[in-house]
Amino acid sequence: MLQYVKYVAICALLTQAAFSQPGQDLAPVPENRLELASSGVRIVDTPEERDALIRLMNKARSYYDFKESRQAYHVKTSFTVTSGGRTELDGDWQLDERYSPSLGVRLTARTGGSVFEQLKTSIANYQDTPGGTFPLRLHEARGHLLGPLESIKNARRDLIRTASTSLNGAQVTCLLLSDARRSSDAGAPGRLWREREECLDSQTGHLLLHSPAPGLYVLYDFSHPLKLESNELPGKMTVIENETTVIEERVESLEALPAADASEFTPTAQMRSGRPGAAMAGLEKISLGATRPSSGSVQTVVIFGLLTPDGKVAEAHPLESSDPALVDAALRRVEQIRWQRSVAPGADREQHELFAIVHLTPDAR
Repeated sequence: MLQYVKYVAICALLTQAAFSQPGQDLAPVPENRLELASSGVRIVDTPEERDALIRLMNKARSYYDFKESRQAYHVKTSFTVTSGGRTELDGDWQLDERYSPSLGVRLTARTGGSVFEQLKTSIANYQDTPGGTFPLRLHEARGHLLGPLESIKNARRDLIRTASTSLNGAQVTCLLLSDARRSSDAGAPGRLWREREECLDSQTGHLLLHSPAPGLYVLYDFSHPLKLESNELPGKMTVIENETTVIEERVESLEALPAADASEFTPTAQMRSGRPGAAMAGLEKISLGATRPSSGSVQTVVIFGLLTPDGKVAEAHPLESSDPALVDAALRRVEQIRWQRSVAPGADREQHELFAIVHLTPDAR
């Protein structure tokens, strides 16, 4: 589930740079075969059409929202990470997750000789992980499959733009969503840097393409879905960064968990002995404006990484850029930020996928 930023940047760099400055001309999002809403985008203004699109998105959420339906499940997937060393732990993975409405959720993921475990109960979060965090690609493999869409409550407050297009021969409705502040660029014919894009089959309600930020695209294959009561998962999921496939995931099985074994939801001695456990939570997105005025177009770079429970950015790398020469400057800027949790002491520790939309003047390199 998408969440808004729960961390605040506390370095001086962000004091003057939290948002794009008014009047600056941003370079457009580059063309990409998976940027489906590249033209013909329009603002959705009428309450009736907004409600219809939100209902369509809610239908897409209902397929994988086992917890909302209180459906106990046991799901197994296998996936392969091929990042070329840009992120950690390339190779073959197996993921096993069990959920019981009364007992909690337990995840076990394996790759090579490494095992990552997470247990969430009504009392606490527990984990047993090498290095103290869950790798970015594991976070993606689980989150994009079992929680890609933001809450409907958030969507009702969003600016919604839409376009009708096609994907692999199927007609889809694409929604572009961002916060409700309508700026002068809201009438642009294509996607804006700040928008997330969700493309759905208007007949079935299946989510077919999910793009939390330009440059990252998740494709869902429902040609052979796995069903459990009213819930349904795609048989395959593919994560693409620009033109490179970085995750290929297959849902091996999806079964009911009618009589959960309480022992499977009991923390191990290793879990109890460690520091308070962290949970894989929703994504965070922040926009960093240009730090100085520019007479020309302001360029944009999207940086993607992992925001750890300790407020550090790990596995950061570029996704999309209107000027590749500014990638290194954008990475430096994100890595200079110090983060501090803006929640009460004793609250759950969480890690998040982080998308930083960095606006830079051409001389920033």
